[in-house]
Amino acid sequence: MLTPDEAAGLLRSTRQAIYRRIRRRTLPAIKDGRRTLIPRAAVDAILRGRREAADERESDRGLRGQEPRMQGKYPCKERQNWFSIRDCRQGTARWAVNFYLYDGRTRPLRLRRRSPHTSMADTQRWAQQLLSDLGSPPESQAPPTPTLALTCDRWLATQDRDLLNKTRHLRWLVLAWGADNMIDALDHEQITGLPARLNQPCGEPAKLASRKRRGEGSGRRRSKGKGLGASTIRAVCQTASRVLDFATQMGWRSAAKIPLPKVAVTDSEWLTIEELESLLAIAGQHRIAYMLGARAGLRRGEIVELRWKDVDLVNARIRVARAYKRLDNLEWMVGPPKGGRPRTVPIPRDLVDALAEIAGSSEDLVARTAEGERIEPWRLSESARQDAAKAGIPRTGIGAHTLRHTYCSHLAQGGASTRAIQMLAGHASMRTTERYMHLAPSHVEGAIAHLPPLGGSVETLWKPSRGAAGAPKLRLV
Repeated sequence: MLTPDEAAGLLRSTRQAIYRRIRRRTLPAIKDGRRTLIPRAAVDAILRGRREAADERESDRGLRGQEPRMQGKYPCKERQNWFSIRDCRQGTARWAVNFYLYDGRTRPLRLRRRSPHTSMADTQRWAQQLLSDLGSPPESQAPPTPTLALTCDRWLATQDRDLLNKTRHLRWLVLAWGADNMIDALDHEQITGLPARLNQPCGEPAKLASRKRRGEGSGRRRSKGKGLGASTIRAVCQTASRVLDFATQMGWRSAAKIPLPKVAVTDSEWLTIEELESLLAIAGQHRIAYMLGARAGLRRGEIVELRWKDVDLVNARIRVARAYKRLDNLEWMVGPPKGGRPRTVPIPRDLVDALAEIAGSSEDLVARTAEGERIEPWRLSESARQDAAKAGIPRTGIGAHTLRHTYCSHLAQGGASTRAIQMLAGHASMRTTERYMHLAPSHVEGAIAHLPPLGGSVETLWKPSRGAAGAPKLRLV
């Protein structure tokens, strides 16, 4: 470490100049009590830079002091690249070569290189070879396009939502198109034939133990040795379209579209009033959880996370502000409900009475096990399936989400509007709510009421009237 006075002596400067460097942060310094110390390495770096600058200036003076030996006719008028050789004598170099390159410029670009040879003839041959390399622009070689697997990984790294389902869709896409195929090698037949390819067996069949455990269901429980369902094929095609759009934006291939297959809209499974009453009669400790789904429309993650501070028995309302859900890394945590927005749901009198019988403290869970712990969402679905079988409901596919479908279906049967059902259920899209509106009798009855009555001709049913501009109009009698 050096003091400011020592640094000023080495740099041939003054103490005030050293302090100006420190204030401008061009020279590092540290405080040691009342003393200011400067690292010796920083002073050596400044001195080394000064020596290099001096050597460069000396080299320029030596080059400018002699007439260049030009090779051939002076080609400025022809705008050709050329070079000149000068006597250098700097270090071990004997000759210095100045290259003048036009490359579309008005004035040539000068590049100076020191020759590695000591003879004039070798220097001239070396300069001619180097001039041809400098004058011809390097061939622009486009980087090789990545494989399908690498493209999928790059696209997945740009996503931040629903990573679990997107990873599953990409796995099916790689099985259908091949992981090692280049993304720009996919032809029109492969792209447009993706829905048909996914409808065929892809990958290795599931093991026998897995098939026995899962049964012969469809959708997510379908084994790898079978084709995918219609909804899954549509979801995979949507993901494939986004991957191809990403590859197009990166410049790896041209734009391509994948036809999305049509998916038949099926009615949701729901329970009638009689079936719901028989299910609640044998529900046991899960009775309040079933009622929250069937009478308030809560999802299973919202049911198991509902606390008493969110229940207003006086005004018969429930605030749905949290849900217990699984993240993309397969971990469970408490977060906002689906859609990210809380909602307030009015509840019927029978649910108010059932909640009043088991009311607890504000931080306690409303639906919980006999030990007071949280009910696991998957266990709630399994219990609903088993209780439905005990209650004599013969249909398959009954689960915890069936209770939510029951809530929306009963509202539609009672004549609730589409907008009201959407707000109560917390649907982000009106298309989701419209799945239940075929059960609403008010839609059909209201449409029939608009038919004109029979019993007369058109002239007796409709009479001419005058509009604001005097144009004739027809009005219904």
